[in-house]
Parts: sequence; structure tokens; C-alpha cells
Amino acid sequence: MFAGMAVGLSYFSYYGTLYGAWLGLSFMVLHSWLDSADGQLARATGKTSPWGRTVDGMCDNISFIAIYTFLFAAHVHYESGAVLPVLILASLAGISHSTHCALTEFQRMLFLTFCMG
Repeated sequence: MFAGMAVGLSYFSYYGTLYGAWLGLSFMVLHSWLDSADGQLARATGKTSPWGRTVDGMCDNISFIAIYTFLFAAHVHYESGAVLPVLILASLAGISHSTHCALTEFQRMLFLTFCMG
């Protein structure tokens, strides 16, 4: 979750720079790697639980809310105008992202339940 927050903070702190883009990308890769690793570790050690899946999903949503919020805040802080359209686009992107994650997780659980036992 903290790596996800670092993505947004990188984009905000170094807005409009190549360094900020690469730093944000690096934290995004780290976030994705850690997010995948924790679930794989739980499955490999037999320590999965419904609570763990819920917490993982909540942390993912908090991470992406932070990223979209920092992107919006950077636009408001560094650019002028078009605040409402950017707010609407950032909100729609966040809703779309959250829905995509939920549906992907649902399909993954169907596969694991019915195909893998």
C-alpha cells in the first residue's frame, strides 16, 4: 500500500519531469510486485483467508485512490483551469480501475475454485 502511495507522491512531487515519471513508474512496478508476492506467499504457505483477501483488496483500492488523488492534486497545483473536467476524469478512472480489479479478482477466484479445486 505504501509503495502505491509513493507512486502518487512521486507524480505530485516531480510533476512534469522525466525523473518524476520514472520514479513513479519504478514505485508502480514495486507496488505490483509486492501485491502479487503477498498473495502468492499466502497461497504457498496455506495461510489464505477471506479476511486476507478483503484486506488486500482494500489496500489496493487505497493505493489507487492515492494515485488518482495525487494526480488530480498535481494538476490543480501546477496547471491552471479545467479543474472540474479533470476531477470528473480522475473519478471515472478510479471507479473504472476499482471495478476492473474487482471483476478480475472475481474471475480469478472462479478459476481457482472450479479449475484448481
